[in-house]
Amino acid sequence: MRLLCRILHGMKCSFHSIHKGVNPMPINLSMAGDATAKAITRAIKEDGLCLFEGLPSEKLLWLAHQIGTIVYHPDANESGITHIYPDESKVVGVVGGAFSHKLLPLHTDGKGVSQCSATIRDGTVRSGPADFILLQVLEVDDPVSAASTFCDGRMLYDALSKKDPALCAFLKSPEAILKYTTQPDFTYSGPLFHETQAGVTLRFNCVESKNWPRGYLRRFCKAADELTFKVSLGAGQGFVVDNRRMLHGRGPIPWGSRRTAQHIVVYTCPDAPMGRHLPIYSL
Repeated sequence: MRLLCRILHGMKCSFHSIHKGVNPMPINLSMAGDATAKAITRAIKEDGLCLFEGLPSEKLLWLAHQIGTIVYHPDANESGITHIYPDESKVVGVVGGAFSHKLLPLHTDGKGVSQCSATIRDGTVRSGPADFILLQVLEVDDPVSAASTFCDGRMLYDALSKKDPALCAFLKSPEAILKYTTQPDFTYSGPLFHETQAGVTLRFNCVESKNWPRGYLRRFCKAADELTFKVSLGAGQGFVVDNRRMLHGRGPIPWGSRRTAQHIVVYTCPDAPMGRHLPIYSL
């Protein structure tokens, strides 16, 4: 995992500069409407994430409901919002890593909810990791050091398929992940790239790489490093990220420095205003 952590020290980007060939602008959400909704869904479908600004902090919950059904994290309040800030008392191994001052390696969020399932608006019972993650920074002293980090799983999958098919085949096998844990009530073993008849999704967290063939972790980290970018988020800025497509993380928070964010996890709901336009599978 040390190699994986190192990729977070790569390229530095401003809020407006993302990665090669793609340069999405942050969407100003101070004025909600059909045009804004279309811009959000287009950004998520094309880039796997939507950067935003101009959204009052109390409106993040509204934005989540526009996408689907809120999934309650154990640390969330009664509305489903989790406030994230440095608090080492919440850090137990990798559980609660977002509350650590240390850098948060690239990952997709696990289930992270206290219940085993949730019923979305069309009556479908869902379980497993959330589809989308919403995060908004409320206050930050050092946005550059604590920059959010992203790697597009679609681009990573395509790159590995072409440049390292042996590694890609292994990552699609049940042996790729022996243990995937973010909360005590949820563990996962199986492929990193999960293929179904409907499409492919990405799940990555806490890989026990001891079972990986020699050199595979280094090759995976190198491929991810080439596609990794950072976004420095100031107060009021945030993102909506496709948790089935995008690896995401955060740089280290300097000791004594503040960084408080609010965080919501969501299942897509086809009956929600934006949910009907968002992808079911992502890669």
